[in-house]
Amino acid sequence: MGIDQAAENFLASVHPLPALGAVAGNEDLAFEIRQQETTVMGRCLDDQDFAGDVDVRLFTDNLHQALFKLMQDARADGVGIDASVLNELALTKFDVDHCVQISDYEHIGKDKADLYLDRMRDRFAKAEAERIGYQLSQGGDAAKAIERLGRLHRTDRSYSHDPKQLAVNTLNMVNAGVEPGIKTGFSKIDNTFGGLHKSDLIVVAGRPGGGKTALAACIAMLSGKATLFCSMEQPAHQIMMRLLSNVASVDGNAIRKNQLTNDQREALTVAADHLANSELYIWDKPTATFADLQREAKRMYAEKNISAIFVDYLGRMKGGEGNAKHEVVGDNIRSLKNLALTLNIPVVVLVQLNRQVDSREELYLSDLKDSGDIEAEADMVLLMKRLADDDENAKDFTSKITVAKNRHGQCGVFHLDYKAAYCRFENQPDFKF
Repeated sequence: MGIDQAAENFLASVHPLPALGAVAGNEDLAFEIRQQETTVMGRCLDDQDFAGDVDVRLFTDNLHQALFKLMQDARADGVGIDASVLNELALTKFDVDHCVQISDYEHIGKDKADLYLDRMRDRFAKAEAERIGYQLSQGGDAAKAIERLGRLHRTDRSYSHDPKQLAVNTLNMVNAGVEPGIKTGFSKIDNTFGGLHKSDLIVVAGRPGGGKTALAACIAMLSGKATLFCSMEQPAHQIMMRLLSNVASVDGNAIRKNQLTNDQREALTVAADHLANSELYIWDKPTATFADLQREAKRMYAEKNISAIFVDYLGRMKGGEGNAKHEVVGDNIRSLKNLALTLNIPVVVLVQLNRQVDSREELYLSDLKDSGDIEAEADMVLLMKRLADDDENAKDFTSKITVAKNRHGQCGVFHLDYKAAYCRFENQPDFKF
């Protein structure tokens, strides 16, 4: 399909609303759009979950954009938001009183907010498609344009499917070859499972110090795809230091103690250049809620076309105040599964195992800590445990990884070797299913 036809097909798929530039000369339409955006802002003020689905770029009014960003940044910092708090924040930030505008948010009817949000998305999509078309007419990159058009189309996809069309499309997909999952960099896993598949929630569970973060970071780096690594336990520079040690094969202790040879420094420089040109994006908000993570994930999906999300780790993700721990974990794991379905990309979440596994060899789904919902929601569960016959004091060890659940096929056991000096997992030749 040519680029002109692709753009034409996409433009035909959105409602025939005008692009942003067409609003200026139509006062009635401009008023209607302001009312729609005010309604959506009012709902955002009242409903944090609704606000998490709103992209700031959808607002055409600069004031709406500024107040929405101010509101969401405050929520991300744990500030409870209502009209009076938002006005105080605006007065401090902008040195201007916006009480009239914010009062409109508070008192406007909000029953049509969902409808108006859809219309805002359509306007943005149409305007973005026209911008892409203009860039193409000026000699822009056709491949990147197709990719941007595709991302726009996926963001607001339909969830209703006609059975005849669905059957035909699925058969065509099978005949063309089912799209492989994202490679993990561990050949035996990729050959057996086909990698990490779209819309799947993959749980990687282990005891503290068992290598969960190291394995997730290895997979994110080795995938070769744009990925978002959400670290709630370690700051970004510590994750990057692990990756530098891994890629350069330089002992992490030598890096931390600054006891490096010239050859090691040269190897780290080469590794840093490799990682600088990768698409591994690290987000390290320590007290994140699911709403925070979802907002960042959707932004990175729109801007960087991320192909997978890694969450380190579930137990650190905050929830509603006053809720029991198992309720918070259950709510968050269900939300992460919904995020995987919505963005149609795999989400890998790290989880801790109960202490009882330290006294026995075998691992079971019931060993997942804090909530039975983890077992129910996950498409695949990998349980990690250091082999019992390893020296407990040895830094290097072999990890026995039990595939305890696989919604798409077989389960079993495999082993990976952990090299502590480089924070790196490596393949083992023996692999059984």
